[in-house]
Amino acid sequence: MFDWFKPSDTSISTLPLYHGFGLSGLMSTLASGGKIRFEPEFSASTLIARARETGATQLWAVGAIGSALLATPPGPGDQEHGLERCVFIPMAPAAQHAFEERFGTRVLAEGYGQTEVLPATMGGVREGRDRPSAGRAVPWLDVAVVDGADNVLPPGKSGEIVVRPLEPNSIFAGYWGKEQATLESWRNLWHHTGDLGYFDEEGMLYFVDRKKDALRRRGENVSSVELELAIGRHPAVAQVAVHAAPSELSEDEIKACLVLEPGSAVEWEALFRYFSEHLPYYAIPRYVQVMDELPANAVGRILKHKLRDSWDAPGTIDFRSLGLTIEKSARR
Repeated sequence: MFDWFKPSDTSISTLPLYHGFGLSGLMSTLASGGKIRFEPEFSASTLIARARETGATQLWAVGAIGSALLATPPGPGDQEHGLERCVFIPMAPAAQHAFEERFGTRVLAEGYGQTEVLPATMGGVREGRDRPSAGRAVPWLDVAVVDGADNVLPPGKSGEIVVRPLEPNSIFAGYWGKEQATLESWRNLWHHTGDLGYFDEEGMLYFVDRKKDALRRRGENVSSVELELAIGRHPAVAQVAVHAAPSELSEDEIKACLVLEPGSAVEWEALFRYFSEHLPYYAIPRYVQVMDELPANAVGRILKHKLRDSWDAPGTIDFRSLGLTIEKSARR
C-alpha cells in the first residue's frame, strides 16, 4: 500500500487513531517518510479548505467521508486545493467518478481489511484500475474464499473471506481476554473475517456483504450492499440501509431505511413502483422507514444492529398492508 504514499506527500485525515484505518494512515506515512496531519474533528463544509490551508496532497479517509463531502453544496473553491488523490475505502464507482469530476482529484478506493487484519487486499496507483474490486492480496498474507466447510472456492464462487499470515506478526494475535472467540475465529488455521466475497480469474477480490448483514428471501441470496446501491439511485434518496426483518414464514423479510434528499418526499405507491421496475421481485423491501438520519459510529459506518433491534419502529411502512405486492405472473 505504500505506493499510495510518497516521501513528498502531506496527508490530511480526520480519522481517530483508535480506528484501524486511521492508524494505518499514520504507519504508512512513517514508512514512506512523508507527513500527516490529523484534524481534531470532521467538518464536511471545511475539510477541503483545511486541505488547501495545510498544503495537503492526499486526503486519507473512508467512503462515508467522501460521500459527506459530495453532499455539500458545490462551490467555486471545490478544485482550489493541492490534493493529488483522496483515499476513500469503500466507495462505489459512480461516487468515485462524481467526486473526481467535482473536486478534480483522483480517488483510490480499492482495498479491504478489518481491525484484525489491515490491509488484507489493496489496489495500486495505476491506470485502468478495476474500481469495483478491492484489489489483490498483499504479499505478506494468504487470502482465500471458502465454503462452510473451509474448502477454498474457485474464482467466481462467493464464500467467506479468510486470511492467514505469510510473515510473523502481520495480523492480530487474538481477541484480548476472549480465548473462545479467538479459537472460533482461527479455526482450521484461517482467520475467518465474517465477510463474504469472491475472487476473479485475475486474483482481484470483490466484497459481497457481511455475513450478519446478508439476506435470504424467496430462496434467493440478496446482497445488502448491491441492494443499497440500487435503491440509492432513486433521485430522492440521499442514504439507504437495508437489513433483515422477521418473517411469518421462513428466511427474511427486507426493510429499507431511507434518508431523503433535502426538500424531497416520496409517495408510497410511486416508490413501490420504482422498486418493482428496478429490483428483482425477491429483493423488493416489504418494509420502508424514512428517517432524519441513520445511526452511525465515529467514522460513519451505519450501525445496522440498532436498525434491526427497532425494525418495527413507529413510522415503518408495510407495503403488504397497503396492498402493494408483486403478482406471481409479474415476477422476474
